[in-house]
Amino acid sequence: MSRIHGVSAFGLMDCAAVTNGGCKMSGFYLADAVLPQSSLGQIRTGDEAESERIHSGLQWPPEARVLPEKPLRRVPIPVAWSLLVDAGDRTVRWEGGRGNSIPLASILAAHVKGLLEENDFTYSNQDQAVVAIPDHLDEYGQEALLQAFGSNRSQVSLLWRPVAAAMTWLDAAKPTNLEQDDFLLVIYLGPDGMDFTTFGLREEKCNGRTYVLPVRNRPSRAPLPPGWEWACALSAEADPLCRDDYGAFWQTFTTFPEVWAAIAGAPWDNEDLPRPWSTSQGWRLWDPAPVLNEKVLDCGQGQSAILRKLLKGSCKLTPADRKSSGETWGEHLKAELKATLATQPGRLRGAILCGPIAPRQIPRWLNPEELGLLPDTEPRPDTLWMASACDDPVALGARLYGERLAAGLPTYLDTLPGLALLTQRQGGLDWVDIVESSECPGGQPYTRNIPDRFFLPKKSSSMLVYLKKEMRSNEEKKPEKPVSSYRPEFISPIESRVKSLGSLEEVLNSQAWDLNYSARNYALSYAEWLFWKPDLSKSPFRHGSVEFPSSPSKDVPLTINVEMRPASGLARVEFVPEKENALKGRSAAFDFSRMAPLAEEELPEPQLRWPETLHFETTLDPKALDDRRIRDFIQLPQNVIDKIFIRHLESMKAAICAPAQDSHRKFSAKRIDENGNAGSPQGCAIVSQIADRIEQQSQHFLASKQIFMEDNTRIFIVRSSWLWAATPQVVTGYIEEFISNHKYHDATWNHIIESASRCFTKETQFKLLCKIIHKRSSTGRGNSFPIQSMRSLSRILVIREQGWRGLDSDMARHFADRAADIICDEVKSNNIKQKFFQGVFLILALLRFRATDPSFLDPVNQSSVFRQIEDCFREGIEIARRQGNAEKVQLIKKTIDFMYSKGCKGIISQVASQAGE
Repeated sequence: MSRIHGVSAFGLMDCAAVTNGGCKMSGFYLADAVLPQSSLGQIRTGDEAESERIHSGLQWPPEARVLPEKPLRRVPIPVAWSLLVDAGDRTVRWEGGRGNSIPLASILAAHVKGLLEENDFTYSNQDQAVVAIPDHLDEYGQEALLQAFGSNRSQVSLLWRPVAAAMTWLDAAKPTNLEQDDFLLVIYLGPDGMDFTTFGLREEKCNGRTYVLPVRNRPSRAPLPPGWEWACALSAEADPLCRDDYGAFWQTFTTFPEVWAAIAGAPWDNEDLPRPWSTSQGWRLWDPAPVLNEKVLDCGQGQSAILRKLLKGSCKLTPADRKSSGETWGEHLKAELKATLATQPGRLRGAILCGPIAPRQIPRWLNPEELGLLPDTEPRPDTLWMASACDDPVALGARLYGERLAAGLPTYLDTLPGLALLTQRQGGLDWVDIVESSECPGGQPYTRNIPDRFFLPKKSSSMLVYLKKEMRSNEEKKPEKPVSSYRPEFISPIESRVKSLGSLEEVLNSQAWDLNYSARNYALSYAEWLFWKPDLSKSPFRHGSVEFPSSPSKDVPLTINVEMRPASGLARVEFVPEKENALKGRSAAFDFSRMAPLAEEELPEPQLRWPETLHFETTLDPKALDDRRIRDFIQLPQNVIDKIFIRHLESMKAAICAPAQDSHRKFSAKRIDENGNAGSPQGCAIVSQIADRIEQQSQHFLASKQIFMEDNTRIFIVRSSWLWAATPQVVTGYIEEFISNHKYHDATWNHIIESASRCFTKETQFKLLCKIIHKRSSTGRGNSFPIQSMRSLSRILVIREQGWRGLDSDMARHFADRAADIICDEVKSNNIKQKFFQGVFLILALLRFRATDPSFLDPVNQSSVFRQIEDCFREGIEIARRQGNAEKVQLIKKTIDFMYSKGCKGIISQVASQAGE
C-alpha cells in the first residue's frame, strides 16, 4: 500500500511525516550537500555529507579549507533554497570546481531524496512525497525542482510552506462561526527564509463533512531576509573572529549548533562545550557565553560580507539584498508582524508560530495581547499555537495535503499567477491572458482553450512569441539620490571614496566607515543610487521561439491549449493547428527554458492595420468653464425671447470652443472632449448645467416639423451639438428625425449632418448617418460629396470606437473611391494643403472598417483604388519634398504604412490637425 510522505527539508531540523509512521526529525544542525569531484559522481547528503571533511572549514587537511571567491563543494541547504528563490525564472548552478557545476534544483532534490530514503520511501510501491516549498518560489524554480526528480517526478508534489502549516492547524482546531473577513496568520521562521502570511478562511462541504480551507493569495511583497543572515550576524557577536576568519566562521555556521540554538531560544548541550575550533591562528576552543541568547534580538540587520565572499566562487548569483523593516532583528520582526496585521480588516481566528528557529517561548517582539490571542501548545481556535515545541506542522500539513488529494477531498484554495502572450488583435498588439490570475483549488488543474488568436506565418517553421508574467506590486525601482542634512565637507569625501571604489559590492566590503555608523549609512545609500542598474531578470517580459515540425505554404491558425496546477511548476502551453491537415496535424509545445528576458521598451512596436480613435485632450483647469458668457447663458430666465437666447447660445458656444492651455502651457487643449466631459469635476458640473438649460429651451425651437428648417432652429441645433456626446437627447433625436426625412441636400442638410457627427454615439445613429451620406454621394448629381459629408464621415469613424459599424462593404469602397478622387485632384494641382489632408484623414478613418472586413484595401490583393491612392500619395510626397515640408512628407509616408498594415500610433491626430479638425 502506498504511503504519503510530507517533507519539510529547508536545512535545519528537517522533518518527514509519513502515513501511519509518525514524524521523524533531523538534529539541530545545518544540513549540507557535498558535491562530487566530477559530473558523473553522486551528491552526498545527510549523515554522509556531515562526515565528509571536504570544505568543512578546518585548516587541515588542505581539502577542508575554505577560501574567499574559490569554489566550494559543500553547499549549505538553507542558502541553496534562498538562492533558488532569488533566481526567479533563471537557472542557477553551483560551481564545485574543476568545471563541475550542478543546478541548485538538483542539489535540493538530492537533499530531499536523501531524507525520503532515510524514511524508507519506496519508488516501486508508488509512495507519494509532498515537498514543502517557500511561498515565493517562482514557477520556473518549481519546474526545475520537479524535473530534478527525473523518472520519479510523478511521485512528487509541491506545496507552499505556509499553506502546509495552515492546513495542520485548521484540521486540528476546526474553527466555527466563521465570518467573511476572518483570517489565519502563519509566522514561519526558518534558516532559508521567513514568512508572515495571512489566509482567508472558507468552508466547503464534502461527503457530509465541513472542511475549513485556507485561501492563499500570491505574495505581493518581496521575500524577507533569511535566517542564515541572522546566524552570520550572531556568530560575529559570539566571537569577533567570525568577522574575517573564513574557516572559523564556516565551522560556526555549518557545523556548530550553538548559534542556531541561540536564535531559536533552545538550550544547548554544555557537555559538548568547549569544542575544538580550527582557526587561521591555530586551534582554539569554541565556547560561546550563555549571554549569547540575550543578544539575539538586538543583533544588527544587514548582509553578511564574509559569507558572500565565500559564495562568490561557487555561485554567479549573489544573494539578494532582502530589505528589512528595522535595524535589529527584534525590530524587524515586530515591524513585519505589525505591517501584516494592518493589511487585514477582519477577525484573527488563530495564529501559528513555527519553523526551526522559531522561539520556544513568547519573544518580546510578539505580544499576544496585540493579537488578541492567548498562547497555547495545542492548535485550538482563537489561540496562538506555539508549534515549535511540537512536531513540525509544515511536514504534517504536507502529508495531510497528500492524503486529502488522494482521497478526492478539499485541500486549499490558491491564486494562479497571471500569464499573457502578445498577439495581433483589433489592428494592434494586445496581451491575451493564457492563465488568468484567478482562484483555483489546490492540486486541481486549471485548463483553458484559446482559438483564433495566433497563427504560424507561411513559409516559416517557427513563431516568435512574447510573454508577460504577473509580478509583485513592489518591483524594484531606481532608488532616490540620498538627501543628507550633513555638511558638504562631511559628504563630499564619502561620495568621492564611493566613486573610487567603483561598485556597490566594493562599498559593501569596504571597512572604511566601520567606526562611523552615519558615514557608512550614507555611503551605502549613495552607492545604491550611484551604481543602480535595472535587473533585466526581474522584468515581467520574456521572448522566444516556438518551433513547428514543418513550414506551411499559407498562414495556419492556431489554438492554444493551457494547463496549470498551483505549486506544480510551469504552465503546459501547446499550440495546435485548427485544421487537422495543417502541419501534419502535429502540435508544438511552448518551451519556457528558451525564453530570454527583455525590457518593456524592447517589445515590438505594434504594426497597426488601422489608426486608434482620436481623443481630445482637455485642460485640467477647474476654472476652464468659469466664464461670464457661460454663466450668463445658464442663468437665462425661462421666458427669455428666442433672439436673446440664440445670442447667448452663440456666446456660450464660443466660450466652450475657445482653446485652453495644455500640460505644456500651449493653447491646444479643449475645454470639452468628444464624450462631452470636461477635465475637472467642476467643469463636468457646468457642462451638465449647460445641457439642462438647452433642454429646457428646446420646446421653443424644435416644436416645428416644417420641411424647411427655420434659421433659429438650425442655429439652436448646430450650436447645441458642440457639447458633443453631452448634447441633450431631445436634440439628437430631432437630428435623427430630420436627416431621416429631409430630401433636400441644401446648406441646412450640410450643417445638420456635421452636428450629427459630433453628437451621435449609438450604432443605429452611425448607420443612419453613413447611409444618408452614401445615398447622396451615390447620386453623382452636382456636389454630391461636399466637404461637410467628408468631414462628418471622417469624424464619426475616428472619434467613436464603434463608428465603423455604420458602414457596409459597398459604402466603404464607395467612400474610398471618393477620397481617392479628392486626393488625386489635389495632387494634380500641386496642392498638398488642407483639402488634400482631408482626403488623407478620410482614408485613415475608413481603414478602421478593416476591423470587420480584413480584405478592405487589402495590400496583398491590391485593388485599382489601392494603387491609385498609393500612387497619388507618392506623388504628394515628392511635391511636399520639393516644397521643403518634411512634416507633410512623413505624414504621407506613415499613411502608406497604414495601408500596408504597418502603421503606428499618433499619426491620426497630426493628420487631423493638417485637415483642419
